[in-house]
Order: sequence, then structure tokens, then C-alpha cells
Amino acid sequence: MFPTRPRAWTQAEHFKHLGDFRAVVDDKADKDASTDGFQCHRNKVVVSAVLHLADLGASTKSWPLCEQWAHRVMNEFFAQGDAERSLGLPLGPLNDRDGTFIPKSQCGFLDFICIPLWETWEDFVGGDTVQYKVGAP
Repeated sequence: MFPTRPRAWTQAEHFKHLGDFRAVVDDKADKDASTDGFQCHRNKVVVSAVLHLADLGASTKSWPLCEQWAHRVMNEFFAQGDAERSLGLPLGPLNDRDGTFIPKSQCGFLDFICIPLWETWEDFVGGDTVQYKVGAP
């Protein structure tokens, strides 16, 4: 099915891949784009998006589970920042345990990473599948 395996989306590549996924969604109705090369590219982009959606799935769970995973991920970022600091390297975004406010970082993560991706998925599958329950239990 794929000449190369679908790639995971790194934080640095997120917006490029989201743009590729958006382009596939926008071209979905284009009947002239049915060439084998386009279909292979389309399939890789969609599978990569689905893998990324699964990776971000905790953002869609109930608040207790979402909060638990947010702290797990932030602890991973902070451990990375500790290693960067010990090696004299510049700290990556969100990796500074002394300068990162977790609630604010999570709001940004949801607003700029998760919600646009889930909205694009909704456009891909059609219908109203994305529900916003900010502050709901």
C-alpha cells in the first residue's frame, strides 16, 4: 500500500503535516485527482494524520484522564529540559520546569495543535464529530 511507511509528526513538523492534511481534505471532492500517485500520497497523508490523532487522543478524554496525561507529558518535557541544561544546550520549548506554567501551555496546545487537527479530521469524515466541552467534567 505504501512505498514508504507513514511518518510520525514531530512537534517541529506539525504545521507542515497539518497543511498537507488540510490540502488532502480540500481536494477530496476533486474527481480529477484520482491518479495512482495522488492516491498513494493521499493515503500516506491520511494515515499519518490518523496516527497523530491517536497520539493526541488524551486531549479528547474526560478531564481527570486528560489532566493525568498532560502531567505525564510535561514531566517528560521537563526531564528532557533537565538533560539539555546539564549538557549546556538551549532548552526546548516547554522543557523548562522553572519557567513553564502548565495550565497556560495546555491551553496553547489545545488551541493551536489539537483543535485545528480535530477540526480538519471532522471536515475529512464529514459531519459534526468534534465536540467542545471545555470545563466540563
